[in-house]
Amino acid sequence: MAPRASQEHPGVVVERFKGRHPPAAPVYSRAMKYLLPILLLSTLACGGSSPVAPTVIVPECQTQNTAQLTLSNASATNATFDVLIDGVRRSTITPGQNAGPFTLAAGIAHPVESRLTNTTTVACSSSPILAQCSTQTLTCRF
Repeated sequence: MAPRASQEHPGVVVERFKGRHPPAAPVYSRAMKYLLPILLLSTLACGGSSPVAPTVIVPECQTQNTAQLTLSNASATNATFDVLIDGVRRSTITPGQNAGPFTLAAGIAHPVESRLTNTTTVACSSSPILAQCSTQTLTCRF
C-alpha cells in the first residue's frame, strides 16, 4: 500500500501498516534507555569531580624544627638534682625519677646542668645538639 496524505492534516504523509507491526525501535535506543540513567547516577555518586591528592601530614617537630630531651636521675648517693637547661631551672628530680620530655630547638647546643638541689654544686653537665624530631635522654649518676 502506498503512503497517502492525511485528511486531518494536509501535507502530512501517513503510512498504514496493514497486518504488520511498525518497525521496531533501533537496539541502541533501548540500550540508551537503561545506560543513560546508570551513567548519570554514577557520575552524581562520585561527585562529578576529579580525584584529590592525599593530604600529607607533616610532624610538628619537623615544621617547628624541634626535638625532645628527657633527664634522668640515677644518683648513687641518693642526691636530688635541680635541672637547668639553657641557664633556666626547669625541674627538680629525685633519685630514680625522670624530668621531661622538654621540647627544645634542634640543631643547636643546649647547656644542661644537674645541680645538687638548692646549691651551685654541679653534679653533671652536657651541651647536646639534638637532631630534628629526635628523642634523647641524659642520665646523671653523681
